[in-house]
Amino acid sequence: TLADLAIALEPVRSEPGAVSQLSASAAWGAGGRLSLTGAVRPLGSAGTVEVSATDLDLAPLAPLLERSLAVGLAAGRAGAKVKVSFDGSGRSLRWTLAGDARIEGLAVAERGNEELLRWRALEVSGIDAGSTPPHAAIRLLRLAEPRVKLYVWEDGSSSLARAARAPAASGPPVARSAAGAPGMQWR
Repeated sequence: TLADLAIALEPVRSEPGAVSQLSASAAWGAGGRLSLTGAVRPLGSAGTVEVSATDLDLAPLAPLLERSLAVGLAAGRAGAKVKVSFDGSGRSLRWTLAGDARIEGLAVAERGNEELLRWRALEVSGIDAGSTPPHAAIRLLRLAEPRVKLYVWEDGSSSLARAARAPAASGPPVARSAAGAPGMQWR
């Protein structure tokens, strides 16, 4: 949930080319913070803003993931520092995005497998993306301490295959190895 929301846009003038300073901030859950600052042309549909997100708890976003996958987001915290430029004054929106992002302590579970996917940190540095010309690049992608726990279930399906479809209404399946021994797991 967002709390302590503060938004300021000043000065506000009626000319299409007039530039205003935008600042916005909000608390996110327990300890998270979002902020946005920059120069925008409110009537000209253009601007450049810097977005900062720190310690955002991802668990409240779990229902969004569960709508399309049979997995649950058990934990995770995110942060980012990005600069976004946009210009909607032409026939199509032009934009650029540059910066860094990080997700720490991610844990994804499936029914019957509480540790389908987990990592200590995912760091994405040097993000450079834009619409004109279309491009996207990442300077560094670092994944620290990844862990995947895959099961082959009694019906022959795998944890990954089950994660891609809606959960069944029955109780948790019994895990089996490829040889059929209960309780064996793939790592």
